[in-house]
Amino acid sequence: IHRLDREAGGTTSLTLSLCAALAARGHDISLFSLDRGMSGNGLGTTAFETRLFHADLPGFSSSLTKALRTEIPRSDMVHIHMLYRPPQALAAHFARRAKVPYCMQTHGALDPVVFHKRERRFAKRLYETMIEWRNLRRATGLIFTTAGERDAAAALRLQVPAYIVPAGLD
Repeated sequence: IHRLDREAGGTTSLTLSLCAALAARGHDISLFSLDRGMSGNGLGTTAFETRLFHADLPGFSSSLTKALRTEIPRSDMVHIHMLYRPPQALAAHFARRAKVPYCMQTHGALDPVVFHKRERRFAKRLYETMIEWRNLRRATGLIFTTAGERDAAAALRLQVPAYIVPAGLD
């Protein structure tokens, strides 16, 4: 995930809860994120490894890039949260290069209402063409939290298995 900011809510909370639940079931979990001003663990959990990386440029970290390149080939699977961010694109790239399966959880980014927003339309379409479509089309699976979210993304005709994983409650 590109950032862990509890005040941002949704995506961060879901990601942290999912990692904790998988770790509780015996899975070895490593969560990578940009630090975005956080220091140390800062998350109040030791149930799974959390590695925070300083951004050299907005949205980019050379140390995170190196860690992804090194650690992904040793992984059984990569779960990428969100779209349109350099850390996520790099994770997908290194997973493909290492032939490690990866899934992408879009967190609503493929819903037509969000997908067709006018803001930064040109830059967003350029990024999609050059990077994001490849990441989505070559993913092992796409994860949605509801059937409605999955159905809304169906218009994009992505030929990738879709999985519904509801947001759980602790």
